[in-house]
Amino acid sequence: MSAAITEINMDDNPILKRILKLQEEKSWKCDKCEFSCNDFTELQKHAENAHNEQVDPLREVKKLYINKDKHRLTIGELFGSRITSRHNQNAILNIVGKQGMGKSNAALYIATETAKWIAKHKGGKPEDYFTIDNCAIMELDTIIPIVKNIDKLRYNIFILDDIGASYGARDYQNVVNKAFNKIIQTFRDSNTLVILTMPDDFLIDKVPRKLAHFQIEMTTQIFHKNVSIGKLSEVKEIYKAHKTIYPFVCDNGVKYTRCMFKLVEGPLHEEYNRRRTEIRKRMTQDCLDTVEEATNSIAEGKVKQPPKHIEIAQKVYQKTLDNPKISQRALADEFGCSRDTIKKALNHAKRYQSNEITKLAAII
Repeated sequence: MSAAITEINMDDNPILKRILKLQEEKSWKCDKCEFSCNDFTELQKHAENAHNEQVDPLREVKKLYINKDKHRLTIGELFGSRITSRHNQNAILNIVGKQGMGKSNAALYIATETAKWIAKHKGGKPEDYFTIDNCAIMELDTIIPIVKNIDKLRYNIFILDDIGASYGARDYQNVVNKAFNKIIQTFRDSNTLVILTMPDDFLIDKVPRKLAHFQIEMTTQIFHKNVSIGKLSEVKEIYKAHKTIYPFVCDNGVKYTRCMFKLVEGPLHEEYNRRRTEIRKRMTQDCLDTVEEATNSIAEGKVKQPPKHIEIAQKVYQKTLDNPKISQRALADEFGCSRDTIKKALNHAKRYQSNEITKLAAII
């Protein structure tokens, strides 16, 4: 059995034709002169001898992936384009970093750059979208004027700077914290950028942490150049795995892993520092007053009022001894408390009596 031999017509096969053409055209050319060769080693020797320079061995590879478009995403465009889009979006950004890493300056820089971008594309002045009055510094109640005008200030940027000082995760049951959690969720329809700065994200409640769209982790502070660098990432939830991931921001085929913040100078910086210093002194004095008041109370012999069930424990126990058939409901009516409090009082009295008997037995 003989195999049929088919003759390949190069003119009818465009793929082979293209491959052969590329092989014929493959040659290395010098960028400085008209020299060409078929071996890259010869090109390197030519560049060293004739032009006294090295040839990048990856120059042909880089041509395949380097984007010729010189436009690069800026921090102002990243957030400005999101909150001004026709899709009715907002943005929440958490900035995390140790003290002195430039979190507050980064927040001011992002706010001013975003305001400039919005003013350029939506009209008006940057001051229409961000001023020092849009900053709540260290105290949670300073957000009240911001929230009252939230519906009148479209495309505005708000900064909650070191708000964890009064918005503690350990006080998550606090009435103010619960109200603030609801406020965070209402930013959705206001087309605003909310920036929260904190030394560590565990210091604030999980609601703003989970609702955040972006996070910046401050990594480097270059003092002599007045710049700081942060690691930029998105915040995404894998709901089935109950896991949070932080992928880098990608746009137009470019991955942005770091962002740089210049020092914000001028009246905005000066007014911010003045307000922060004033608030810090007031908070420090409040803490000192609290410590002094507690110290004075101890010195004067003031003891904290014991719980209700401990206060009435002995009286309730004596009532049960005098009348073993008395019900807990009757005792609750007599002492003006709930049956649960009566039950706790009896348990406390019985434990006290048991301890006393144990001590007596040890003595005997």
